[in-house]
Amino acid sequence: MSNTSFVVRTGTVLTDPLTSRPLRFVSFNIPSLHLNDDPQFQLTTPWEQADVLSSLSQLGGRVTRTYVLGVQTPEEETSTATTKHIIKAANGTGAVLNERVMVGLDTAIAAASNAGIRIIFPFIDRWEWWGGVESFVKLINPSLPPSAFYSNPAVMGVFKSIISQIVLRNNTVSGILYRDDPTILAWETGNELELDGGRVPATWTQNVAAHLKSIDPNHLVMDGSFKHGWDGSVLNDPNIDLYSNHYYRHLSFSPGEWVGMGLLAGVFIAAIVLLCLTTCCPRRVKWVKTPPESYRHRKETRFRQFLTIFIAFVLAGGAIGGIGGIIAHRIPNPRYGALSNSDAALVASHNKVFIAGEFGLASAASLTSVLQNVVDNQPAFAGALVWSLRGHCKSGGFYTHEEQHGYAAYHYPGLPANKAQGFPDDEQTIITTVKSMAKDLATQTGYTITPPRIPTAPTLIPSTISPTNIRWLGVPGAISYDVARTSNVPVSSESAWTVVKAGVTDNVKCNTTIFVDAAAVGGTSYAYAVRARNEAGVGPLSDPMVVVAP
Repeated sequence: MSNTSFVVRTGTVLTDPLTSRPLRFVSFNIPSLHLNDDPQFQLTTPWEQADVLSSLSQLGGRVTRTYVLGVQTPEEETSTATTKHIIKAANGTGAVLNERVMVGLDTAIAAASNAGIRIIFPFIDRWEWWGGVESFVKLINPSLPPSAFYSNPAVMGVFKSIISQIVLRNNTVSGILYRDDPTILAWETGNELELDGGRVPATWTQNVAAHLKSIDPNHLVMDGSFKHGWDGSVLNDPNIDLYSNHYYRHLSFSPGEWVGMGLLAGVFIAAIVLLCLTTCCPRRVKWVKTPPESYRHRKETRFRQFLTIFIAFVLAGGAIGGIGGIIAHRIPNPRYGALSNSDAALVASHNKVFIAGEFGLASAASLTSVLQNVVDNQPAFAGALVWSLRGHCKSGGFYTHEEQHGYAAYHYPGLPANKAQGFPDDEQTIITTVKSMAKDLATQTGYTITPPRIPTAPTLIPSTISPTNIRWLGVPGAISYDVARTSNVPVSSESAWTVVKAGVTDNVKCNTTIFVDAAAVGGTSYAYAVRARNEAGVGPLSDPMVVVAP
């Protein structure tokens, strides 16, 4: 199901050319779609691209967002094999595209077209993990500060040149110019762009957007600034169609929580005042003082004093505990839903479209609240992209990526938690939630999600550790696998296969053994085959692999 027509924006609505109805989506970022960055930078193979896009399609995802163009860093300048898209020109001045790495983007776009998935593509990064704004400036003029990216005419000229080379590039796989390919949903000016902890200059954003529209009027343009909101001139700019924000952990309280903490703070202050008066000036506290000054009454006064001090401590401790409880609850449960809805409302007031471009590293409830905004058809809220999805690895297992706060990238169809191998505790919950909401949106918008099919056969990979350490190329959407074995070697149609292990999951890191046949007898020749299981049924056995047990 290839993409044949462009998505268009009319006011606060994106129109899906496939259904002629609004395009609304919940899906995932796939940052490694065109370049893997973990465990090291390397081109993503066409097989890996097809695998992760097939997973996203089965999930009901209709749009994804890749990561940026990598920029050669100063540390890489002596390397002739840098795996970055933008590199220093051969004459030592300026920047050019690295054709060897650009082919990975070509294959990614072609694979997305084949899968019927559209791509949002950000040009450059605020951060330096892939090489970003700072490294780009250094390629042009090492003496300039990073802020020159937004103000220096020479730097802007080179950046526009790079944009033009991308937009006007002829895809080496499909033969289609990028600007003519409807697979690309939108060009994004960058990823999480900000200047000195504040807004990107409006003139810079407008300049880049105008340049994009001048060379590519068909594609949508998305602002790639981050966290600091938008100037009115940017929101009203006719060259900018989409606005986005990213949501990661930070403290933000609801009005009710502010009221609650205010009341608790008042209780705390009152308790401290009472404690001080009772301790230092007990005679000023009417309830504590008990005349006349007899021994019995002095004893009663001391008892009341100690009781009041105890009550003051309890009140103060309870107030602090209450405030701490609100904060402790809010840290892992940030208000993503409310914050993103507020951003969308602002964008809607300017008759534009909003997309939650990234959000994650928080509780399932926080992530679900953003997705729910799309399902509830909040004004201008066209889509939400969870951070992030990774696919199978060409060497067996999955690509994994650890994030902050104990979170990690997700994998379809939602595999059992295995934190030691990079599979987070919330993976099955998040995958199930996104899939369910994608199904709801498909019903609302008239889109048909292809039902699951019987899985294809895996491909066994020879082990470099031991012949009976089994691994294979995984199948998109496979829930588990059966490992079968026969000693009837050479294998024929008469060979009797025995399932030595059913329900094996491939939730392991790339290039890791998936199954070890501990029951194999040394010196015996065996043939192994694997079959996949998914919600549609059981697939065929793979081609056999013959080994001699050590």
